[in-house]
Amino acid sequence: MLWPVPFPKAKQRRRWRVFVYALMVLIVVGLLFLLHLVSAIQSSQDMAKRVEMARRVVDFQLPTGYALTSALYTFHPRFFVLTHEETDQKIRVMERRGWARDRTPDQFQSRFGHPGQWIDRPGLGYRSILVERQGQLSPASGTVPYVVGLLGSGEQRAERGLVACLYNSSTDKSIYVFSSAAAEVFDPTQALRFIDSLAPNVR
Repeated sequence: MLWPVPFPKAKQRRRWRVFVYALMVLIVVGLLFLLHLVSAIQSSQDMAKRVEMARRVVDFQLPTGYALTSALYTFHPRFFVLTHEETDQKIRVMERRGWARDRTPDQFQSRFGHPGQWIDRPGLGYRSILVERQGQLSPASGTVPYVVGLLGSGEQRAERGLVACLYNSSTDKSIYVFSSAAAEVFDPTQALRFIDSLAPNVR
């Protein structure tokens, strides 16, 4: 039995319907994600919910002088922010999802481990970081590489920052810690102590 061959116009109409259907699905998925994000942001205004979200990223103990000022735990993003009440130094803790680049210590070292060089887009809206020194912590859970340097933000005030990578190979969980403050008050020691206490909880 011979089936009629559709005319080119019929094929075009079918392709157009498939395209419109796919576009509608994308719009619906996008709206659902946006509603989910808005709901999570509203929930984070409550301190108890904020703490819950932050500890879903990674469990931690609040360092002396810091307050939990922001947290979000959705499909993406997942992070929390601690802010020093006197110096305004911030410690941002972010989960690096599976599709992100430079998730492991080796990948981090390959990208950031270049003292004396500017590294583009270190994260959180900063244009670059001039790596002044690099180092690593060695907690029982594994090596944690970090760099300290001058941040290029496009603003008038000079800022300095620290970026570190915590990684659990058995669960493939990657956490970036990014601390920054005005250059005259920035204290990397505070951030490093916090990172050292955080490392065993990345699982």
